[in-house]
Amino acid sequence: MDNTDYDKQKDKEVEQEEESISHYKLTLTHKKHSGLEIAVRDITRKVEALKAEGAKIKASGPARLPIKRLHLCTRKSPCGNGTNSYDHWELKIHKRVFHLHCSQKNFQSITAGLYTEAGMILDAEEIDESED
Repeated sequence: MDNTDYDKQKDKEVEQEEESISHYKLTLTHKKHSGLEIAVRDITRKVEALKAEGAKIKASGPARLPIKRLHLCTRKSPCGNGTNSYDHWELKIHKRVFHLHCSQKNFQSITAGLYTEAGMILDAEEIDESED
């Protein structure tokens, strides 16, 4: 083993040590569950691909949070006279949560090029481990 091989191996070890593992919380919110499930499959596929490459990733999720239902009931008649007839509307909000323990570089590769539909909210948050 000559000196250049030793230097390359040492550089790889230093590079791996520099990648600090952080805890990230990734929240997806949308009014249509079908588009949300496509994004969830995309994230899980990317995480599995990175694990297969040998990256240190610990992932949990998707955790499906309860559906938030917003109800709106309005009176049809503008003047208030006539029969009591109402219109009812409902908006359902679906949420999925991922918890990822990985380096910042791996987290960016997971979220880069992620499938999103119009109106989908992607919230990424780094959680400080010292608060626990």
